[in-house]
Amino acid sequence: MNAVSSSGTEDKLLLEQLRSSNTFAYRALYQKYWEQTYNNIYKRLKDHDQAEDLTQDVFLQLWHKREETVIENLPAYLYVTARNSVYKYMSKQALFVPIDELLENLAKAENQT
Repeated sequence: MNAVSSSGTEDKLLLEQLRSSNTFAYRALYQKYWEQTYNNIYKRLKDHDQAEDLTQDVFLQLWHKREETVIENLPAYLYVTARNSVYKYMSKQALFVPIDELLENLAKAENQT
């Protein structure tokens, strides 16, 4: 059996155990895929702290949805979840304008009138 199918079989077993709220299975999946998920997020954001936070959120979501979500391919699931977390974070950041920036723009606008 090659490494890829062995890993897939191991993942399926761990995912079955995860669905039964097995914390050891969760920790094993976390340890196995944390770095890959973090790197996926970091390459998009280039922010260490935010990448760590979003990585934690991805795995927290995995835990919270463990009973209702059927996962066939965990690396693909984590990739898509991480990507969507980044998009969601970026869209929230686009809506957020720091108060300093607003005040600076207001001062510039007053000087022009």
